[in-house]
Order: sequence, then C-alpha cells, then structure tokens
Amino acid sequence: MEAHRLAAIEKNIWQTFQSLPKNEQGRLGPKAVRYVVHSYFAKTHGWLIQGLEPHGMRTNVTEVHEVSILQDKAPALVEALLENQQSDRGLALGEVVTMIAVLERLIFDESMELLDRKSTRLNSSH
Repeated sequence: MEAHRLAAIEKNIWQTFQSLPKNEQGRLGPKAVRYVVHSYFAKTHGWLIQGLEPHGMRTNVTEVHEVSILQDKAPALVEALLENQQSDRGLALGEVVTMIAVLERLIFDESMELLDRKSTRLNSSH
C-alpha cells in the first residue's frame, strides 16, 4: 500500500482514535474500531457502509450515501480483523489505518468493476 495514503488516513483518524477509550495496551475495542471506520468513510467519502455502523448509532449527515456494493465483504473483513478482540487484544492505530485502507481499496476496485461492466453493456447495445 502506498505510504502517503496510509499517512493521510492516519492523519484523518488520529484525533478520533486518541479521544476514544482504550484497553490497558492502548488499543481500541470492537465498538470503538467500528466507530472510527464508520466515521472515516462518512466524513471522507459521504458513505454509510452497512454492517460497519456502531450499534445504535444514528447519523444526521445529509450527504451520506449508502455503500452496498461490497455486499457482505466489508462486514466479514471487519469481523476477521476484529477476531483479535476475543483475547481483549484490541487494535492499534496502525491496524485501524490498514483496515480502512483495505476497505477503501476494495470499494474503489469493486466500483471500477461495476462501472466497467455497465460501460461494456452500454457500448455493446449501440
């Protein structure tokens, strides 16, 4: 992954990460990680990713678009990354940054595939 992209994500979430309660190792628990990831995508891209919203969280953002192109991939990926939570290990800042970067890349790649398929269909119908 590009170092400057990871640095930009870290800069974007650093303040939120610092403000949330952490365990004894200075790591975030599952609810806090979901909050950071959810907030990043809502603030940066205006996306609400189903399955990532913190439980019970309501958002009043007017320019938010639901991202469902990943279907079940994003929540499954997040759950896999959060498996460490069972041992109360939590996620450090760098791990949260990596999770966001991977999800962002998945979303962009899948979006490009969808656009390419639509473009191909449009071109073949003419």
